[in-house]
Amino acid sequence: MTTGSLEAGDAAAAAVAKTDRRVTLAAMEAKVEHVQYFHPDIAPELTICVMKLTNGFVLVGKSAPADPANFNQELGRKFAREDCIRQMWPLEGYLLREQLSEPSHHDGEAYIAGDQIRVGVNIANLPKIIEANPAWSDEFVVSDVGEAARSIVRRLNDEEEDGTTLIHRAFDKAAETALEQGDDGFDEQANEED
Repeated sequence: MTTGSLEAGDAAAAAVAKTDRRVTLAAMEAKVEHVQYFHPDIAPELTICVMKLTNGFVLVGKSAPADPANFNQELGRKFAREDCIRQMWPLEGYLLREQLSEPSHHDGEAYIAGDQIRVGVNIANLPKIIEANPAWSDEFVVSDVGEAARSIVRRLNDEEEDGTTLIHRAFDKAAETALEQGDDGFDEQANEED
């Protein structure tokens, strides 16, 4: 929906980019779930844009002409929406920088990031992962990487009757192995005797 300076800036950045690791206008636009516009009674020439993103975060953009006689509803909406997108740009830049600052991990490698244990699998490598597994490679191909990744995430989060998921069971097995091997960080519980 945006046209003009945002597109020009995005195109200029793309033209000089050395990698594809950058914030793009298209990626930000894809995160917009809903947009609503308001004009307050006390200043009807003021356009307020409330933009809700797919993750629930809300941005508020605004636009108003210096002279109310110059108000144009279409232009006011365009500028207020662009104000929201401009606010989103540094937030997305920070998120990307955080992702880039984490140690590089190979597919299937677990690592600690802050207060979380994460398992890293590069979505772009799903076709190679499927091809490398002899049980799957003769029967399946990845036709849509994004959809395949979403399907895998859904299955990882599916709960069994006991409330556990594949992720819980993998962590249980890893903890059990760590205990059996005598790894650091685990001590036997002291039994208190009466």
